Amino acid sequence: MAMFLVFGITGNLARHKMLPALFNLYARKEVDQNNFLCIGVGRKKISKEEFHALIKESIDEVTSANFKDRLDIKDADVENFKHNFVLSSVYVQGELNDPALYSRLKKDLDIGLLSKKDGSIFCKLSLPPSMHEGIIDRLVESKIMSLKTFHLMIEKPFGQDAVSAKKLYTKIVSKLDPKKLILIDHYLGKEPVIDLMNIRLLGYMEHVLGDKNIKQIEVRVLEKKLVSGRGMFYDDVGALKDVGQNHLLQVLATAAADYKDIKDLDKAKTLFINSLKLDLNKPHIFGQYKGFLDEEHVKPDSKTETFFSIGLRSSLKKWKGTRFRMTFGKAMEEVRAEIIYTFNDKSTFVLPIAEKDRSAYEYVLLGALHGNNMLRADIGQIIAGWKLMEAIKKYQESKNSKLIPYDKHGNFFDKLKNTV
Repeated sequence: MAMFLVFGITGNLARHKMLPALFNLYARKEVDQNNFLCIGVGRKKISKEEFHALIKESIDEVTSANFKDRLDIKDADVENFKHNFVLSSVYVQGELNDPALYSRLKKDLDIGLLSKKDGSIFCKLSLPPSMHEGIIDRLVESKIMSLKTFHLMIEKPFGQDAVSAKKLYTKIVSKLDPKKLILIDHYLGKEPVIDLMNIRLLGYMEHVLGDKNIKQIEVRVLEKKLVSGRGMFYDDVGALKDVGQNHLLQVLATAAADYKDIKDLDKAKTLFINSLKLDLNKPHIFGQYKGFLDEEHVKPDSKTETFFSIGLRSSLKKWKGTRFRMTFGKAMEEVRAEIIYTFNDKSTFVLPIAEKDRSAYEYVLLGALHGNNMLRADIGQIIAGWKLMEAIKKYQESKNSKLIPYDKHGNFFDKLKNTV
């Protein structure tokens, strides 16, 4: 049996990422349909019917015309799958700091566990990082975290800086086996990133993509999407913390860390991220799209970046002379997600890292269900990432770096790319 306890289930992250991925696993029978339960937790007061409508709307996004072919389900009764998935989902409303809420959740979980002795509980926090510590305190006090099969899944960003991340991690692992803490970075679940990791583990292409041939490695992600509906979160976090500290660094480490065996993976990625420093001989650019200040819940004088392009170097001997870059932007002219290798002869190789047949969240959830450590971040990498972000922020402040305003969906990046 698999029980998913989802805090913040009515939010964007759960509705657009978690629930569609969970439904795809359910439809593929990669979770036991007869022993499946999703308990959604939230502050919003909604009826059972409204909650079921929310679930159905979320999974309707993935049940397109080619649904059966894409999921390799012959003769699947899609509507029946959807109906049963919705009925297997319940909503528990309450204030997230109220002990009474957790008493009710504990009873629901105990009842579920009684029906299947080997049932596992996966608790997912789909909430801003400022709320994590309080919820974890309540999970400990209510004995929910003490349940034998309890696993805790936390979305990025983990903590708000290096100190808070280390403090939160220490608090959690004092009550929970570290193997049952799943630090989610769904970019690690993108098929091309998994493929790259496996190819490097097997030693293929190292003669081509090895350090001696490469002048620069850049991870570049451009989105057309605006902040829309996430103004409060985004204004508090910004692009660097939302994407740079986690997604882009994880992909860059997958591409450049020195690992030859799965058991070396976490250590090698941590070593690489710790080795990264700002390249003071290269430009660092920060921007904010015009209209960001008009987004709901964004401060009228906000200095939050929605675009960045950061030049980096590594102190590791292996990468002497090679440069690294991370570029991300919202409200761009086009959508791109890629790793760009620039060789010493000025030729380039571009590896797209967009999702393919399955969503990255499906792979991340499958990894959690099967204990696959390749598809989760490591606390050492997270702390190293925070330290790098803090160094970048200090650089911004010391140089009094100004945000470059840019038009939504204009050619801002094209104008810049020759300068970086």
